[in-house]
Formats: sequence, structure tokens, C-alpha cells
Amino acid sequence: MKGKLLYIILISFLVLPKMLISQENDSLQKENFLTEEQINFDLLNAAYEGDEKKVLKLLKLGANVNTRTNEGITPLMYSSQGAYLSIVKILIFNGADVNAIPNDRTTALISAAKSNHIEIVEHLMLNNASINAIDFSYRSAFWYAVAYNNFILSDMLIFNGANIEQKDSQGNTPLMVSVTNSDYDIIELLISNCADVNNSDNEGFTSLMFASQIGELQLTQLLLNNGADILQKNKNGMDALSFAVKNNHIKVVQLLIDSGADVNMEINPFQTPLSIAKIYKNEEIIKLLKSSGAVTKSKFYIDKFIINLNSSLNTKDFMTGLEIGFAEEKTRLILLLGYQVRPWTRNVLFEKEKNVFYQFWEHRSMITLSLLKSFSLHSFSENCNLGLDAQLKTAYSFGRYRGSVLKPKNKLLAVPGINFYYKKDFYKIYIGYEYLNFHTEPISPHRLNIGVGFYFNTTKYREKNKALISL
Repeated sequence: MKGKLLYIILISFLVLPKMLISQENDSLQKENFLTEEQINFDLLNAAYEGDEKKVLKLLKLGANVNTRTNEGITPLMYSSQGAYLSIVKILIFNGADVNAIPNDRTTALISAAKSNHIEIVEHLMLNNASINAIDFSYRSAFWYAVAYNNFILSDMLIFNGANIEQKDSQGNTPLMVSVTNSDYDIIELLISNCADVNNSDNEGFTSLMFASQIGELQLTQLLLNNGADILQKNKNGMDALSFAVKNNHIKVVQLLIDSGADVNMEINPFQTPLSIAKIYKNEEIIKLLKSSGAVTKSKFYIDKFIINLNSSLNTKDFMTGLEIGFAEEKTRLILLLGYQVRPWTRNVLFEKEKNVFYQFWEHRSMITLSLLKSFSLHSFSENCNLGLDAQLKTAYSFGRYRGSVLKPKNKLLAVPGINFYYKKDFYKIYIGYEYLNFHTEPISPHRLNIGVGFYFNTTKYREKNKALISL
């Protein structure tokens, strides 16, 4: 019995290795029949999945280390993005191009920096990766290291010669990005390496303006202490003080005034920080500005050109038309000139003499001049709000009777009303009540007023905030 057991064990040791070798040889023989295209595709997948053994095997079979997807992505880019350091080293050792550029221009170094893989970034730089390469957004590896708050990686890239003033397609510098993130460590790192605190983006925004906009008191002070120009304006004439006022950051407003900001600085021929405070109803800031010497500008500010499509109706009548006019920012007054017409004839009663009525089919039109006062009830955001308009309209009404030489009397009418509105960006939807009395039976004077308005800026001056930087 023991002899048989020893015999089985001996046979196993002799035969099993040969079987395994045979299976491996069969596998290699099968792989040798794969096309070059399939081997290269498998290498891309292996790099993407982080399969080191498969990468080695495919390279041994002759896979192209610099093969690409349709988007121009290489195995090195996949492994750099996925944090597979050992595969990165294998690919580079086998001749991978560290500076290959895909369709979106996101190199292996940029991919590694976006994913915060410090060791991979370091290995790529040791193998001559281009440190200041940029993607289609003009963003470099350093730009992304700052954007993702990676201090160690940012410091390492600066040490190796990264361009600390690299602007993206919107003109955002790394310093602006770090201000967006309120990352004091990276901000101080950039300033200590001579970053330009007064550099501006494509719209003229500076880091100080954005710090003031978001109300970062300590950050505003830090930038001022390091030479930020408190009087610098963007393309719309706004400075740091204007943004602090607009966004109701009273402590930042006080700091900027104490640091020499001009409270009477002209944003445009119609606006100052004080007029902006009045627009946004910042009462405490209004008092602070006035106590610091701010004076009221007397000029009217015609801010918008308006086109309204509107209708006035009730159960007995319907009129529709068009209005054009202007909005004045300071007083929130709207002046509109309009024309309305009844699209079809309407039967009316004409009193020929006492208790004697004739029925006619009436055409009617009117020319209107309206003055509206706007009141904001609730703001959802900077460019979106609910409100009401108090309306006083003067209407000159005229018409004719179908099939008759007689004409209705021309009338000058006063038309009071009130409208509730929803306004967002460039359009305004409103519905309300108006009293329009034609003194004609059987048409009621009580009417529903509905419409939609379109608002167009009359000047290039806009006090809009800087948009948050998206990654």
C-alpha cells in the first residue's frame, strides 16, 4: 500500500510540471495567432485596468508600447491616470513616449496631476516629461495641482520649473484658482514664488476682486499686504470695492475703504459703489459709504431696451400688441410705447338716442404710453427674481364699424393696473389686472393683462460677478 502511494506521488512530481508547461506553451501559441491590432488593443485594456502581468506578457508578444485609441490615448496615459506606478515604469522602460499628445491634449503628466498621483508625476518628470504642456483648456499639470489643493505636488512642480502664471482659456491663473478655493497655503506658496497678484483674466478680474466678491476678509487683507492694486478695474469698470458692495460683504467694504479704496470711483458714467448699494438695497453699506464721503450721482441710468408682447382680455374682448421702451436702473422705472389691436371684429351696442341702441361689428386699436414702477419681492439669484409692477397707462383708442360709415368715438383713456412678474436673465413673464373702460356695452372694463418681455442691455457696462472656476 505504501509502495503504491509513493509511486503515485513520484508520478505526480514528474508529470504535473510537464502538463503546466504544456498548457503555458499552448497559451503562448494561441496568443501568437492574435493580430497586431488585437494585441495592441489588449495592451490598452491591461494598462487601463492596471494588470501588470498582462502588460508584461503583451509587450513580450510585441505589442506597440505607444499604441493609441481613436482619441489618441496611450497605455502610459491610462496607467498615469489610474495610479499604476509599476506599469508606468514598465512602459517607460520599454520606450513609451512620455510627451505623447492625445486629441484633447491631456498628456500623461497632466493626467497624473489631475488625479493627484505625486509619485507618477515625479517619475514622468525624471524621464523628461514636458512640465508646461497644456490641454485644450490651456491648463497645465501645475494649474491642476493648484486647483485640486495639492500643496506638495504644486511645490514640486514649481521647483522643477512650472509656469506659475499659466492662464487657462478664460484667463484664470493658478493664483485665481487658489483664491477660489480659499487655499491659504498654496496662495502663500505662489506669492512667495513671485506670483503676480495683479494679473487679470480675460474679463479683467483680479484675485483681489474675486476675494472681495466672495467676502474672504483675511484673504483680501493678505492680497493687499502683498501689493494687490486696490484701484484696478475690470473691463466693466468694477473694482474690488464694487464687488464687495454688490455682494453685501460689509467687513470687506470697511477693510477696502480703510486701505484706500475710492468710494466715488466711477464704474461707468451712471454708476458708483453707492449706486450699486442702492440697487441691491444694502442699507448698512449705504450708510458706511456715505459716512466715508460717497456722494449720490444725479444722472439717470437707462439700463435696458425692452420689447413686450402682450395681450389684454376678458370674457367679452381680446386685444393684443407690442410695446417697446426703456428701463431706468436707479429709479426702477419703465417707460413703454405700445400699439394694441383687436384681431377680429366684436359686436357692440351703439346708443343712437336714449334707450335706442344699434348693434355694430367693431374694429378697435389703441396707442399706449405706459409708466411702470418695479418692486422686487424675492430674489432667487443675481439675475432671477419675483416682483410686481405698478402701472399707469394712457391709451388713445380709435376704430371703425364694419359695413358702416359711422365710426366709434376716439377716446383718451387712463388705464391703471398692477402686474406680477417673474424675471430671469433677459426675459420677463407677467400677469396682472388693468382697468380699461371703452364705455361700450357689453365689454367689461376689468381685464387680465398678460405678456412676455425681452430685455437688452443698452450699454456694455455690467456689474456681474466673476463666475466660479469649473474643472
